[in-house]
Amino acid sequence: MPWQIWRRAGGEAKEGREVKLSKVAAAEENQKAAIRLYLQGGHIAPVLTLANAAREVVAVLGEQAKLETLHEVVAKKSGKGSIGKFVRPITNAANFLKHANHDADAQREIGEGTVRVAIYLAAVDFWNLSRRMPSEAEIYTAWLQACETKGIASLSKSGQKWIRQIRVSFPGLLSASWEERKKMALDELNNYIAGKIPPWC
Repeated sequence: MPWQIWRRAGGEAKEGREVKLSKVAAAEENQKAAIRLYLQGGHIAPVLTLANAAREVVAVLGEQAKLETLHEVVAKKSGKGSIGKFVRPITNAANFLKHANHDADAQREIGEGTVRVAIYLAAVDFWNLSRRMPSEAEIYTAWLQACETKGIASLSKSGQKWIRQIRVSFPGLLSASWEERKKMALDELNNYIAGKIPPWC
């Protein structure tokens, strides 16, 4: 049956809706889907696959455009040197999920931290490339900064103010579990998109 459907369509699945996409547009949709699925508590495998697909596109396009990407900045600050070395934990995990040409029966542990970083890199460098962020990325990047910033004393005054403002939107954020934090962010995202709260990112 699948082959008959394919053959009737002339070798291409032409029946149903078609979408014409640029690579940047595809990266935007992949990051939006990854963020929402992650905040909903979805499985790590599709979240990482979507996030890494978006991350790879914006990283390459940013490099081609000679932009200073977050990939480049963090790679230098981390002491890893090259971007490839910096993102290796992400690419190794993502490649494990999509390639079956060897170690077909192998298993691998993939932590949420890897997924969170992949999404963040994709979101920030999408902004560097297009100078805009979808609502999902606006909420996610601000939320993750509020979660991961341990101390704010070393930040500039404007940076301290920004983190405090974000945390006001998420009462109890620092003492919450990651599952509770994700629910807070998802609720904020849904309210933001519905226009129930004013723009704050």
